[in-house]
Amino acid sequence: MTKVVLLAGGKGSRLNDINPKPLVRLGEMPLVQHVMNSYNYFGYDEFILATGHRHGDFEEYFNSIRLPYAVRLINTGEDANTGERINRIRFEVEGHPFCLSYSDGLSDVNLADVEHSFHADKSSPDLLITAVHPPERYGLMVLEENEEKTSPIKTFNEKPQRDDWINGGFMVCSPNIFDYIEKNDSFEGDSIPRIVLHQKMVGYKHLGNWGSIDTQKDLNIFMDLWNSGNAFWANGGNNL
Repeated sequence: MTKVVLLAGGKGSRLNDINPKPLVRLGEMPLVQHVMNSYNYFGYDEFILATGHRHGDFEEYFNSIRLPYAVRLINTGEDANTGERINRIRFEVEGHPFCLSYSDGLSDVNLADVEHSFHADKSSPDLLITAVHPPERYGLMVLEENEEKTSPIKTFNEKPQRDDWINGGFMVCSPNIFDYIEKNDSFEGDSIPRIVLHQKMVGYKHLGNWGSIDTQKDLNIFMDLWNSGNAFWANGGNNL
């Protein structure tokens, strides 16, 4: 089964300083475990966490629980950018496609179909990104208009000026992805524009539910959904 790499090195300072952001609790488990459970629902059972900030907290947590899937922790550095973190797990996935995601985004997207669409796309992309309609504060993508499930990405801007398709995470990478990542890169701000320039990136259009937990307000909203039994991301959502 394809490996899943999760970027889990951030500090999450807008939430609290008690835990690394991926370990902030949403109900009975941390955010990153919700993301892994979503993947596991679709059969993924091997995860690599690219940690950094307070790596020891991850070791302590995952050594204390049993999970139905394998979790490998790789300390990619306290202050590394996202591109650096991806480069530092290269030896774990080299030569094979892999899934890539953040540790704070939740969705009811069919993750198995996301990967299937990557392999089925006739343009042989090096990166597929799940594109969603969001609040304005995320990186903006302009997709080529067509009726297909995936579309070539024409531009990618980290700071959007309007509401449109944005990077929802839940990505699939070819082994060539490392060719686009240079030293000290932000994956979103530096590497992705290179991939777009080479016309090797597509967007998987997801019209369902999606959200990212960046602030205490976000966390409260998701906590209400979880506690009320309306967690759209749990058990694969409604996209089977």
